[in-house]
Amino acid sequence: MPVRPRARRRRIPALLVVVALVAAGCSDDGTDATSSTSTTIPRPNTVMRVGVEDWPSCVNPLTCDDQALHDQVLQHVLPVAFDVDADDDYVPSAALASTPTVEEVGDGVEIRYEIAPAARWADGRPITSSDFLGTWQAIMTTPDSDRVRYDRIVSIDDSDPSVAIVALDTPLVDWEELFGGSSGYILQADAFGSSTDLTDQFVDELPFAAGPYLLSRWSDNGAVLSATEPWEGADPPGIDQVRLDRVEIDGLDDAMTFDMLIPGVGTSVRAPEGFDVRSTTTTRVMGLWFDQRESGLRPVEHRRAFESLFDRVQLAEEAGLGPRVTCAGWVPDVGPWCDAASIEPADADPAAASTQLAALG
Repeated sequence: MPVRPRARRRRIPALLVVVALVAAGCSDDGTDATSSTSTTIPRPNTVMRVGVEDWPSCVNPLTCDDQALHDQVLQHVLPVAFDVDADDDYVPSAALASTPTVEEVGDGVEIRYEIAPAARWADGRPITSSDFLGTWQAIMTTPDSDRVRYDRIVSIDDSDPSVAIVALDTPLVDWEELFGGSSGYILQADAFGSSTDLTDQFVDELPFAAGPYLLSRWSDNGAVLSATEPWEGADPPGIDQVRLDRVEIDGLDDAMTFDMLIPGVGTSVRAPEGFDVRSTTTTRVMGLWFDQRESGLRPVEHRRAFESLFDRVQLAEEAGLGPRVTCAGWVPDVGPWCDAASIEPADADPAAASTQLAALG
């Protein structure tokens, strides 16, 4: 029996240099300096500023073979048929109503994708089988696009908007990589215009998305991701707007203007004071942590005491963040990082914390 090759990338961000502060609580009324496209950006109530060293060279999802584009933009914007989880297993995405079925037909196979009724594009239109068909046609028509696996497709039946029936000439071991997995996406077919050759399209904007974010602005030095209206089953956006700025982390005049820094792959740059290096497995608000930019919280002894001073679950609820926060966290550098459901925050014990703080003066 053939062994399925492991996917070369998961749909999760890689290494983050993170300020220990919930970015969803930050607000901003200022304007953004990145070049504007035709997309109107709504005024945000919550903003996260991210400094990024590895910057994508282009934004066209078919012709831009750039890992940074996937990491910084596409995985937060475009839908897929399958996700790749932390164990490198394929799992149906929220865009599908169920696991697709595969049936042998002659020498080939037919894959039946049932689309979730709630699945929507950012403009409110449903994701349909015509989007599967249009994506395949665009891949096969656009020069320099990656046609691996897609060249095995002989037809896509989109007569039923809620079901895409993909016919392959022969069985395909890693068929889950079609329209998603580790390298592909589903594109909004009616955003192409009259031609499926997308060579000259999406040079400085990507006008469609299926959440949780839409690429609202793009330039060589910055980008803006704006929250989209979540649909049932899809990951909701944690904050209203994410501002990405191209930076050289070791050359920043004031690193604290950012809520998060993402260093270049393989960089040896040290994290600026007040930031902490961690690996994350989600783009949602993971929890509440102490802000080490505050002088009183920099000594680890102080953070040990403050760990049990406040009930963070209650704090999250009072801040209106309860549903978004999946874990109330541990103090960075004290105890395990909040990256598993089995990890629980320390019990609040204000009396004990006050005693510790008094002993510290």
